[in-house]
Amino acid sequence: TLCGVSIHFIDNGTDTGDIIGQKTVKFSEDATLRTSYDKLQDEVKILFFELYDSIISGDTPRKMQIGEGSIHKKEDLRRWRCLLEDSWDTPIKKIIGYGKKVRDFK
Repeated sequence: TLCGVSIHFIDNGTDTGDIIGQKTVKFSEDATLRTSYDKLQDEVKILFFELYDSIISGDTPRKMQIGEGSIHKKEDLRRWRCLLEDSWDTPIKKIIGYGKKVRDFK
């Protein structure tokens, strides 16, 4: 799936509110889980500051979410732990492609 960040309105669901803004994020060849997390944190801050004036003024465009997003919980990590040879310093390229195999493992 694509990697990126989004900012959205809050509603009664979890990450189900209308989207205010989204940004796809690409990672370098040597990115790790730690550096990718840090980059995503930086990118969502940048996106927020880009949208800040429209959020404050109430002129923010709303885009209804289509389909289902993904929600990740801490307990889901147990299925991935076997791939995290270097904990959060594990290179992303070592785990790309394992998603379906890991999801099928229960």
